[in-house]
Amino acid sequence: KQIRGSQSFQLVSQRLAMVPEGRGVFTRMTIHENLLMGAFTRDDKAGIEADVEKWYGIFPRLKERSAQLAGTLSGGEQQMLAMARALMSHPELLLLDEPSMGLSPIMVEKIFEVIRNVSAEGVTILLVEQNAKLSLQAAHRGAHRQLRLRRPQHLQGQEIADGGGVVGREAMGKVVQHLGLFAVR
Repeated sequence: KQIRGSQSFQLVSQRLAMVPEGRGVFTRMTIHENLLMGAFTRDDKAGIEADVEKWYGIFPRLKERSAQLAGTLSGGEQQMLAMARALMSHPELLLLDEPSMGLSPIMVEKIFEVIRNVSAEGVTILLVEQNAKLSLQAAHRGAHRQLRLRRPQHLQGQEIADGGGVVGREAMGKVVQHLGLFAVR
């Protein structure tokens, strides 16, 4: 179905949710209010409260601070909140734009654990991410459009051409292994 020109509230009603780069939480609302905003298209009050508790269980820090304004959270906490809020709508397709950007390694692992679990529950995820290694570990398929290189010494003067396309995890993994993780952005 064509979605170009659709309003964002219409996309959520069609079971599509997005966590944008930079998280996009409602900074002047509490954590709890942000989670409830994620469920604004739903009318099952008991289910909504059960989902809030589910996400508080997955991200206990959010529960500890549920009455705190979202704008006062760390980047990692905001990322947890943005993901949980998006998933409150029960999407069939979840778009994630750079979910690991600016996060500590421990927080990145937690975010990717959630991504793998959500995928295992049957939610389709379109992930745009610079961390190729973790992305490929979480993905069923990997797609690349362009490789931008910071060439190490052994690649100086070599041209590497890539027309883009969809490749399997194994093939993309070989590209990553050959170039080194520092080469894929």
